[in-house]
Amino acid sequence: ACIDAGRTLATPLLTSSLVIVLAFSPFFFGQTSTNEYLRSLATVLGVTLLGSWLLSITVTPLLCMYFAKVHVTKTSDAAESRFYRGYRRAIERVLQHKVLFIGAMTAMLAVAVTVLVSIPYDFLPKSDRLQFQMPVTLQAGSDARQTLRTVSELSRWLGDRRANPEVVDSIGYVADGGPRIVLGLNPPLPAANQAYFTVSVRPGSDIDAVIARVRSHVRSHFPALLAEPKRFSLGATEAGMAVYRVVGPDEAVLRSSAAAIARALRAVPGTVDVQDDWQARIPRYVVQVDQLKARRAGVSSEDVAQALQGRYSGVDATLIRDDGTDVPVVVRGSTQERAANGNPADTLVYPQAAGAPVPLAAVATVLRDSEPSAIQRRNLSRAITVTARNPQLTATEIVERLSAPIAALKLPPGYRVEIGGELEDSAEANQALLHYMPHALGAILLLFVWQFNSFRKLFIVLSAVPFVLIGAALALVMTGYPFGFMATFGLLALAGIIVNNAVLLLERIEAELADGLPRREAVVAAAVKRLRPIVMTKLTCIVGLVPLMLFAGPLWTGMAITVIGGLALGTLVTLGLIPILYDLLFGLRLRRSA
Repeated sequence: ACIDAGRTLATPLLTSSLVIVLAFSPFFFGQTSTNEYLRSLATVLGVTLLGSWLLSITVTPLLCMYFAKVHVTKTSDAAESRFYRGYRRAIERVLQHKVLFIGAMTAMLAVAVTVLVSIPYDFLPKSDRLQFQMPVTLQAGSDARQTLRTVSELSRWLGDRRANPEVVDSIGYVADGGPRIVLGLNPPLPAANQAYFTVSVRPGSDIDAVIARVRSHVRSHFPALLAEPKRFSLGATEAGMAVYRVVGPDEAVLRSSAAAIARALRAVPGTVDVQDDWQARIPRYVVQVDQLKARRAGVSSEDVAQALQGRYSGVDATLIRDDGTDVPVVVRGSTQERAANGNPADTLVYPQAAGAPVPLAAVATVLRDSEPSAIQRRNLSRAITVTARNPQLTATEIVERLSAPIAALKLPPGYRVEIGGELEDSAEANQALLHYMPHALGAILLLFVWQFNSFRKLFIVLSAVPFVLIGAALALVMTGYPFGFMATFGLLALAGIIVNNAVLLLERIEAELADGLPRREAVVAAAVKRLRPIVMTKLTCIVGLVPLMLFAGPLWTGMAITVIGGLALGTLVTLGLIPILYDLLFGLRLRRSA
């Protein structure tokens, strides 16, 4: 009996295991940043499934042969219990009203799809680590000394136990974005007017409340400072941030378009941290050298450039050897000369040849002008990025609310508005899935044709898969959790479990038919005999996923909720819909033959 059980179930179990592996294969072959998280999970899943299949047909029968006890009882005892009698009556009655049951299931599926579409989409959740980050940006053109003073003041306030009792420590990086302390972190690029904070809080603290307090303090005490206190994200892009990117050649058009988008974002109640990545223009001096006057004075354009560099940046004058180390001596202007309000026209220009220095105003015209503090590019094209967040809305909801203002934005030819951030990453990840999914589906169909040698059975299995959405949608609505990319991962796992149970149930029906039972009796007997294994398997999976849902962190919560809900109602699909579809389709064949 042990050998026969292993031989009988070897092929169906292998088919169902390979179907699950193929269903997750797009996560392995995708080349997006999201696949960096999921590729190892898909690999472990495939190895585990194939290893469990090998153990189930080798070790399990061996253990049963040595340790399973043989009970001499009637073969119908289990089927005569109240639980089995109730299920037998239910499946027999449902088989008498097949069209009504299929119609009810289809209506539930339509409602589930409608509900699932209305659930807010959140690509990847925010991190629950006991830290938050705060990029800080001073006015464009500020030097590192001013940034250092600002960071020192903020650090003292964050370390004040009376003002911030939840804060354990904080680290500020001046003119630098700091190290990448988590995989998905993209620190700010180094700049003299940039700083970056990481703030740790005590366990049990309300991080969102601390972030709100920090934002309020910065607004009231540092009105000219742009600070973004926020949680860490689990993805490569920040969760909940709406990102608009205007691409085009002209700076004026880009800035005016970005300003219009920023006004539309501020019009949404609760939106904070609205900014763009070009910042304000900074002043500059344009020095136009009169070459005729310069030659008369004996100076060149190179002499002018060296004089200005020596005044503002400094030049290496000589070296001092200190204990075997060469120390450069840098000569530059005084603090007053290098001040922003200083006039470069009074700079003395020394000719390379012998001669007296001359003022810069004698050989050149100095004009005051402005220039962009930063020019950002994407794929070699100028692009200005506008970002914002709303604590009450997801990035998808923000974009939906701004769809009308963005559509009304009039851009010249050659300009376009792109959606970036997590929505762009989500689209790329879904595109990667769609790219590889046809190959996986083709391989799955070939497996089913090889296993069943019947298009009716193939249709039964594939028809049962969409109904996993019923339990998943109900679970997400009841918990109030958004539908994200990891929930999609859970839907694929659900589909694999349903396929696994469907394959085994169909094999059981064929075994009952081989024993000589009529079609209707074979369907009922197979469903009753598979009742306990299917229910026990699903209950085991649900109980095993509860710790993952409660304690594994926000990255896995959505997947666990989706799978638990789908398994809870998936029993109705496996033990109700599949027997009915089999009886319906193969009953049609029998009637036609008659």
